[in-house]
Amino acid sequence: MTDDTSEPRPYDHVAGDGDALARGTFRVVGRADESAADGEDDTASVTLLRVADASGRRVHSGELVSVSAAAFASLEPAANPDEASGFTTWGLVLLGGLVVTFGTHPLVLSATGAPEGVVSLVGVALFAVGLVRVFRNRR
Repeated sequence: MTDDTSEPRPYDHVAGDGDALARGTFRVVGRADESAADGEDDTASVTLLRVADASGRRVHSGELVSVSAAAFASLEPAANPDEASGFTTWGLVLLGGLVVTFGTHPLVLSATGAPEGVVSLVGVALFAVGLVRVFRNRR
């Protein structure tokens, strides 16, 4: 977030550098713009939630950290650790399509002994889950 014109927005992710912020990935969950009654000493802070440790593994610690806007501006953007890769999301869509297309073929059904309705339902479910993940992760 080295661009000073960039305002922190909820759901932005930054990487902790070990100085202003512990190493790991943090998500913006809030901002506070406070100004003193006399107009002096304006302070702005950003509230961050730790979402991944230094090695990139997802954590659910609930750790909240507040940093100054200046410290936040010095942090580098980071990838969202919750975002599924295109391979897994589109892979589910493809797998669901293949299950419906080939899994309901009479030769496959007779070889597996699976009911056509069950195979179709599994294929459609995989396809739907994949599409939900695709559209949920679009920004």
